[in-house]
Amino acid sequence: MIRMLTEWLDYLRTGFQSTAGDSFFSLLFGAFLFLQLLCLYRRFSILKTGGHFWDSYHITGDTLYIHAGLFCIGRRDVPFSEMRTVDIDYVRGKGGARFTVKIHREKGLIKCFVISADEKGKRQLKDLERALFQHRIAVRKWGY
Repeated sequence: MIRMLTEWLDYLRTGFQSTAGDSFFSLLFGAFLFLQLLCLYRRFSILKTGGHFWDSYHITGDTLYIHAGLFCIGRRDVPFSEMRTVDIDYVRGKGGARFTVKIHREKGLIKCFVISADEKGKRQLKDLERALFQHRIAVRKWGY
């Protein structure tokens, strides 16, 4: 097994060396490596804050930690005390239906993340609505 793995890695290394002269391949490989490192960083940040690995968010104490998506720029933790209102939009598209959650903060900034519209996503959305109701944050629903 180990011998087969080393042979495969050697085969992969020689393939990379032969195509390394091609500038397009090195650019493509660099972009792929960058995206993989970005995803790995995201996964490690999720594990550091706690919660389940594949959930869109989790709540610890009075803080909402956002796990979903690479487009969530900046800090992924939002205290409930900083939230003003939350908009939940039901969006249909070619990739399937989703819930878009927009958090309007007191500072005027907006955090946005996506929850899938399957059974697990609907359960997560109900839990989020319950937590927002307990912290007396206004929730506006659109499209469902």
